[in-house]
Amino acid sequence: MLIEEEIISPVEELKRADHLLHVSLKYTRTCEVMINAMNRMMSAYIMAFENYLEHARREKKIDEVPLSPIERVKLIKELIDKPGLKYIRQYNWLRNILKSEYEAVSEFRKGLTLITKTKNPIYVTPHLLIEQLKIAEEGVHFFKAPLSEQQ
Repeated sequence: MLIEEEIISPVEELKRADHLLHVSLKYTRTCEVMINAMNRMMSAYIMAFENYLEHARREKKIDEVPLSPIERVKLIKELIDKPGLKYIRQYNWLRNILKSEYEAVSEFRKGLTLITKTKNPIYVTPHLLIEQLKIAEEGVHFFKAPLSEQQ
């Protein structure tokens, strides 16, 4: 029997990421918990982008919602103002980290750091992820705002 995962909102995904960073990471200081939190943030952005583009389609601003995530991001860049571009940059930052191989430093210790094995390594700490979570929350609300105005 297949169990379908409950479809949740971007805000709920961010609540789960918050729990991972503030509770789970406190007791299990591993990069896996950090990766799971970043996956939740990515998932929240993907859902927010889908909702935003679907709203734009209904408003006749676009003809159709692209299937490819890269095409969706390109289209969103065309539709949003400059202040929203920082959320696209964060989405791409998360995407790059999650697609990269990484090394865990000081797992199970206070100095936990995830380091990507890329040309220009990215150092990700729990503190940095908490800051990124706040930006992701702003981003989800940024993409949710046009939807709220209509209701």
